[in-house]
Amino acid sequence: MTKKRTDTLNFYIIKLDHEDSLSLTYRFSPGKVAPSPWPDNVWLPSRDMQFTVDHRFTEETKTELQKLWLLINPEHCEFADVIGQFGKFLDYPPAVNEHMRRALEKFDGECFDFAETGPIYDSRHDRKISSDRYWFVSVRRWIDGWDKENSGLQIRTRRDGTSYGTIYPPYTLNLRAINGAHLWRDASSRDVLCSDVFKKMVETEGLTGLYFQKILDS
Repeated sequence: MTKKRTDTLNFYIIKLDHEDSLSLTYRFSPGKVAPSPWPDNVWLPSRDMQFTVDHRFTEETKTELQKLWLLINPEHCEFADVIGQFGKFLDYPPAVNEHMRRALEKFDGECFDFAETGPIYDSRHDRKISSDRYWFVSVRRWIDGWDKENSGLQIRTRRDGTSYGTIYPPYTLNLRAINGAHLWRDASSRDVLCSDVFKKMVETEGLTGLYFQKILDS
């Protein structure tokens, strides 16, 4: 991947493309029908999903993810290259098809880890998706990239002592910390961000389902 000067680039927060009718989210389930409540003896992503210190899925997590169904409710029989979104919630990672997986690996293979999904069930059209393989994605590159003095980053502390960050305008980046990266997860807000270089790759490859919110003050 060619390095470009970060002071000449635009940057973006990656989100779900809500304006594209092909975009969609998912929910986990032990089967084709989501249980309520979730059985105590079934592996639960929000409780049990684990990552290594370098942000890879653990082997146990990869094994358990393949046992769960992804339930989707698409408006059309066709849908975007990504199910879900590159968001801040680690227990709901995006699931990408083979086209997007190959494009991500070619762009920057060291930045991503993949775990194959379990069965995908389209509840609206009553069908199991078998036309393509899908893979959960973990963004391995974490950068503390917001300018803490000049951005609207707010850090809050939970009752258990852990903290989390939320970014508000102005969206000011620390370009020295980014150090030429073109896609990363912010270590404070957990948003996934990218530069023009990644956005151009997505457009060139014809990948769908991603919305790029431009950071105007960086």
